[in-house]
Amino acid sequence: MKVKFYLAALIFLSLHLELFAQEKTINVEITDPTSKGLLTGTIGVIGTVDDGHFLLRAISKGFSLYGKGVGTKGVLVVEKLNQKYGLEKSRKIEDIPMTVMNKAKDKSFEFFYQDKDKDIWLFYSDAFNNKNRLFRKKLDQETLAFEAPILVSELPIVNKRLDRRSNYSIVRSEDNSKFAVFSFVGSKSNEGSEAYVEVFDASMNSEWQMNTSIPEYDKSGPDTKLYGMIKSLNSNGNIRLSNEGVFNMLSKVDIVKGGNEFMHFMYSFYRGIDDPVITYLKNTDKYLLRMSLIQDKNKDVRLAGYYSNDKKLKQIDGLFVQSLNPFTLAIDKQKFIPFSNENKMDFLYQSESYLSGKEKRKIEKGKEIEVPSNTYIKSIFVNEDNSITLASEYYESYTYNGKIYHVNNDFQFTNISQNGEINWIQNFNKQQKDITLNTNGIYQMYESGTIYFIYNEPLEREIRVGQINPNGEVSAKTILKSSKGGELKKFWLVPGTISKVGDNTYLGVAAKLFKERLVKIEIN
Repeated sequence: MKVKFYLAALIFLSLHLELFAQEKTINVEITDPTSKGLLTGTIGVIGTVDDGHFLLRAISKGFSLYGKGVGTKGVLVVEKLNQKYGLEKSRKIEDIPMTVMNKAKDKSFEFFYQDKDKDIWLFYSDAFNNKNRLFRKKLDQETLAFEAPILVSELPIVNKRLDRRSNYSIVRSEDNSKFAVFSFVGSKSNEGSEAYVEVFDASMNSEWQMNTSIPEYDKSGPDTKLYGMIKSLNSNGNIRLSNEGVFNMLSKVDIVKGGNEFMHFMYSFYRGIDDPVITYLKNTDKYLLRMSLIQDKNKDVRLAGYYSNDKKLKQIDGLFVQSLNPFTLAIDKQKFIPFSNENKMDFLYQSESYLSGKEKRKIEKGKEIEVPSNTYIKSIFVNEDNSITLASEYYESYTYNGKIYHVNNDFQFTNISQNGEINWIQNFNKQQKDITLNTNGIYQMYESGTIYFIYNEPLEREIRVGQINPNGEVSAKTILKSSKGGELKKFWLVPGTISKVGDNTYLGVAAKLFKERLVKIEIN
């Protein structure tokens, strides 16, 4: 059956929000609803050109929205939109399915990449003669067909459990002069993880590659036990590629299977070595709980995260920061920063007005305040003064009447100086609860030292935008109503679909069952 794609005549609704006294405005434009077939969803923007944008969508009866869910194959569709977001053309990618949970029987989609010449490339993998092969094909932007495939890499399949299909990923350097393709495969029965990392310049020329086995953690120290490194790589901020082409990776593994105590490993892959440099962070009387990494203005790797004084990790007691040489991983400096009661107050409450009577009485009596451990790092930013701002979010889930509810509540912003001092901590109060994770959370945009954000507030049936400036001052306002009479007419923003498509410009999707609306966000 032929599936027709169309966008209704676009009627844009422009909304403006002035934040603080700065000359910055968040402008949001939304389209009329677009009708789609059963279980069809936008995965994201795959390329931006002078006359429009290219989007990737997925269609399948067994494929959930936005590339997540149960694992039958999905049919991918490339769409070209003009500058006014009208649909110009679309084309199915018939021969390369997208697999989620199940491994492909033949070819498998991996990702798209747009190079410095604005050419768009599809990367896909297959298995042939006991080898995994990775290919790239250039998109003809006029016809939406693809040119002949070009072999990128060919790696032996060590055993049938270590098939790399659907396991390749991409990370770009901050200045977009380089990108790395990487794949890590392992299993509990395999002695270590098979690692492939290859760095390319923006013209798709290979600069170096490494294909090796990497050790994992055992109680006696680093050796060849695997305890869950692979899943930890999906966490925010765990992989970075520097502008110089150094690939750094942070991995969290369980010390004891099923336990609450973790070990964190740092890896450095770069040109001229056969195996990565590996170091690991030992727990002492302080237990590292959440960690993230970024490269700072001095080109050092900065680790930042939370620690607990309790081995069972019942609460967060402070911050841990560390500076490392990106090549050798030699420690320049490190510091544990305990939270004072004042720090904890700033972390947990946007202002005193958010305190309940019980909480006020507890504080008045001088009792210790506890920061819950289910606070997760979402992003980390480096500022012009080489301070870093750590953004985290409270999350929990529970079951009620047979349904699993996801709760994403307050956001916390923590600014740490280059010398490892807390400059400020700011809580941002929000309440999100839903049976799906797609519409929860915040999408953050970092521009000139200020973090802008957009999110759904389901209890109030509205979408809000806000910002936190370099001084830690936070503000947010309603920009769209999602109630029946509101501008979005019960559509909800899907933060995971938002992509940066230009200077200060972002594009994403708002959705409800079987329908979508495009959302354009500008900061100017």
